[in-house]
Amino acid sequence: MTGDCHAPFRGSPGLKCPGRPDYAVCLAAGIRLAGPPPADAIGKVGGPTVLRYLAGELAWGLANAPECYAVLNACRALVYLDEDRIVSKVAGGLAALEQGTGPAGLVRRALDQQRGRVPEQRPGTDAVSFVRKVAAALSDAAALSDAAGLSDTAGLSDGCARGMAGRN
Repeated sequence: MTGDCHAPFRGSPGLKCPGRPDYAVCLAAGIRLAGPPPADAIGKVGGPTVLRYLAGELAWGLANAPECYAVLNACRALVYLDEDRIVSKVAGGLAALEQGTGPAGLVRRALDQQRGRVPEQRPGTDAVSFVRKVAAALSDAAALSDAAGLSDTAGLSDGCARGMAGRN
């Protein structure tokens, strides 16, 4: 695939092929309609490029989206960081509650907004603090991957999100 890899991701800084997050989503949830299975067509996707993309997406969410978007994307980013799995926003929020990786009251509020139980709102100070901490953890993990010489196709699971519980 050639062309501008930035366009689908609202201009996230530094995003270059082949570590495209949309490929990671296709691997996690893609359904083959024709041709080879996604894993055979795409191969492994991950590494520092995806981590940097996720950190940039969190910053974008704080600046441009409702609180539920930013908070629940931070929760799902922690699942990716810890387990190398892509999950939905709601599943990420539920995992944060279950694993204690996010502030429970904030995550519950974001889930209520996402589910339409309460109106969406701009990110509050607690949301901004949590999302920035997660973005910093993602950036740190990307830097560690770079320093270790890991490619954008190296696995990421190393329990990083468990360390976030102490940062809340």
